This record gives sequence, C-alpha cells and structure tokens, in this order.
Amino acid sequence: MLEIRPYRPEDWSAVCDVHDRARLDELVHYGDLSTFVPLGHNADESTSLHQADVWVVWDGRQVFGFVALDGNQIVDLCVDPDANGRDIGRRLLREAIQQASGRPWVFLREANAKLADLFEQEGFVPLDEVDADPTGAAGPWVRFLWAASSESDAPNASTDVLV
Repeated sequence: MLEIRPYRPEDWSAVCDVHDRARLDELVHYGDLSTFVPLGHNADESTSLHQADVWVVWDGRQVFGFVALDGNQIVDLCVDPDANGRDIGRRLLREAIQQASGRPWVFLREANAKLADLFEQEGFVPLDEVDADPTGAAGPWVRFLWAASSESDAPNASTDVLV
C-alpha cells in the first residue's frame, strides 16, 4: 500500500530520479528538451526544494512521487511516469492543500493541460499568465490559486487510500 510521509534526507536520490523522469516526460510533451537540467545538477532548483516542506509517496521501498510546498506556493509536484494513473498526483496535491498555511498557489506550464485539469478538479482557478516563472524559466506559465471558500473545503489526503 502506498502512503504519504515527510521527505527524509535519504530520499534525495529517489526524489532526483522521480523529478528527472517526470520533467523529461513533461518536456517531451509540452516543452523544449534542450532546457532540461537534472535536479542534482540544478543548484537553484535543488536549493528551493531543500528550503521547502516536501512529502513523498512511497510503498516502504520505493518513492513514486513528491510534492514541495514553500509557504503557500507549490514549487514542485512530480510523479514517476511509470506510476501515472494511480491518483498519486491528486493525493500529493491534496496533501499540499492541507499543509499550506493559507491558500496554495502554483505556476503551471500553459501547454500542460493535463496538469492544469488536475489542479482545476481540486479547486484551483487560473489567475494570470506570465512570461517566466519565479525561477526565470521561460513560459508562458499560468498562475493558479486554490479557490475553496473555507478550510472545511480542504480535501482530506490522509483518509484517501491509494492502491
């Protein structure tokens, strides 16, 4: 059975692997492969990830995905492409919503309609479009904000079961 737990330093290599596989998959479909930099070689992204609160989905042996939250900004959400279709991304997103101190928000690639659909299904609405995300990555990007009307609207990731 899969569970969500806080990131541990010994997860770093697995998180890098999931990140790199997910980012390559995303760039093949929605971006420019020439912009790919492995997480372990990207000082800015590595630093922002280490400064964030991170949760992983794992089965006791293997990490299948993670979400990183810096304050109320979801700075990364990655799922191993081989584990797609198991609602891991949805469960991680719900965890981030619960853990945020206010209304969470995120920048998503404009072209990544599949990911935007997930965020919209979980209560996020598009706010505006920008040419670059906060790290300077070229866009276009769309900023989404969680638009639930109250804390009681937050999904309960801990009661959702992943199989």
